[in-house]
Amino acid sequence: RPSDSARFPAVPRTNAAHLPPIDDFSIQMGMNNAARTKSKWAPGRLYPVIPGRFYFTAHAEDNFTRQEIQQNPRHFYFSTDLQERYYPFCADFGPVDLAAIVQFVDHIQSKFGDSRLRNRPLVYYCATDYESVSNTALLLSSFLLLQRGFSCEDAFQPFENIFDAPIVPFRDPTYHPSTFPITVLDCLRGLNKARELGWFSLSEFDLDEFEDLSSPDCGDISIICPKFVAFRGPEDDVATAEKSGALSPDVYVERFAELDVVKVVRLNEASTYDKRAFERAGLAHVDLFFDDCTTPPEPLVARFLAE
Repeated sequence: RPSDSARFPAVPRTNAAHLPPIDDFSIQMGMNNAARTKSKWAPGRLYPVIPGRFYFTAHAEDNFTRQEIQQNPRHFYFSTDLQERYYPFCADFGPVDLAAIVQFVDHIQSKFGDSRLRNRPLVYYCATDYESVSNTALLLSSFLLLQRGFSCEDAFQPFENIFDAPIVPFRDPTYHPSTFPITVLDCLRGLNKARELGWFSLSEFDLDEFEDLSSPDCGDISIICPKFVAFRGPEDDVATAEKSGALSPDVYVERFAELDVVKVVRLNEASTYDKRAFERAGLAHVDLFFDDCTTPPEPLVARFLAE
């Protein structure tokens, strides 16, 4: 999918210098009106994110996008693949991770800062499937939250105003019916809480470190908060490891030393690896097994939190 309208064949465009300026007062008035305006979902329709300046839409195919660009030369259409950068385990489809959010916010801000686009409404488009639309709603709302200073509720308001939009709650990584849906608004509130606690900062986020740690070669390590990291379970059996891409405990020992990890809690079967690999490195090790694709019982959750 083309990343922006510049990648399509050139079409005649209105000279930006001759366009009327988009002033802050008009934008604010448009936002006040948009907050009260409800619209029905239709692919190709423009939905205001920042009225008068920034819009969202969904296109079913590239030919339709080309047509829209030709028919609306004043608008600047662009997209990325960031809303598609989620790799499912089962029936899950998101949300996209912090790396995608940070890259998206930076990308959108670069469009706002481009003097060539100063007087042109920006239109971000994605595919029409619910996976793409739901993750795009999260990304656009995150931009309003992190870069524009909106509250979580106001950041999601542009999408609350769309009837029948294919924006659905995220779910757990199983094929079973989802019993604990996570909405876009839930994600925004979690992101904002992390920011309030100092666990996340847009300006200080280390994208290279995040992507390095979360790569399969490094063991899918995620820093959940300053005192807690999650990682993919190691595997001792060479054949199983080669098939699944799992790593040996020795690989994690080196990384855990860099991250100041002092204890490993194993939630899967004890047969997957020999815990002595961690204990020899001076790490405490605890087993709290529960069946895969199930919810841990409350006593186990209490023990986990106590650890």
